[in-house]
Amino acid sequence: MSASVFGASLLVREHMPLVLSVVVAQAGIAVAAYCCFLGGRAYLGLRLPHHGYATAAIVAVVALAVYFTVGHPHPVARFVLSGLVGGVYFLLTAVTLARGGFNKVPARYIFAAMVGFHGAFLLLRPALFGLISAAEAGSDMAQRISQYVALESTVALVMIAFGTLLLTNEHVTTELRHLAEMDSLTNVFNRRAYLTLLDKAISNAQRTRQGLPVLALDLDHFKKINDTWGHGGGGRCAAPVCGPGPAVPAQGRRDGPAGR
Repeated sequence: MSASVFGASLLVREHMPLVLSVVVAQAGIAVAAYCCFLGGRAYLGLRLPHHGYATAAIVAVVALAVYFTVGHPHPVARFVLSGLVGGVYFLLTAVTLARGGFNKVPARYIFAAMVGFHGAFLLLRPALFGLISAAEAGSDMAQRISQYVALESTVALVMIAFGTLLLTNEHVTTELRHLAEMDSLTNVFNRRAYLTLLDKAISNAQRTRQGLPVLALDLDHFKKINDTWGHGGGGRCAAPVCGPGPAVPAQGRRDGPAGR
């Protein structure tokens, strides 16, 4: 959403006051990067950080940008500030998501590469204009580099959106695989997944000519639990965590007012 606001601000920039345009641009980049960082941590199930530090950093950057616009006009300083918070949080997002193994979760590493490159570009792009002043190039060169900067931002926005779709597909695929292979009650492998893993283990044992140890467990008279306490009571006994409340014996249960 913040990136959309920033993109819209570029379209109407000529019709907005300069101060308002600077505030929207600075806040849009910083908030978009911070939301990307929060999304990365939430995707991995990590604890979200306290928002106070990010809020203080964004407010400070916006305030400095306003100062370098009204109080002491300095376009280069504003340009450096525009990528400071955003670049840091995009790099933190890349570091957060680059885990789990590329062969197992390639989408995470692809997305991390996208946001990492964009974060590094935001932090290093002021050096491009520094090279211009060092070489004493004309204004045409500065305008050309500005076009490259705008092009990179546009491409990065599209690629990050594409990476988000990859992460969404990875999450849906993982959930479907979990539903297909795991028993929802006990949270262990179901019969189909167990037989698949057993076939792989037997094939590996035959290929390496090693023994395959197998441990079998059998609970005696487990059916009596369902017969005595009902299927609800048997489910609570089979689940890792028992449900609330005691089970009611099957012979003591009645449906409707006649059972009271």
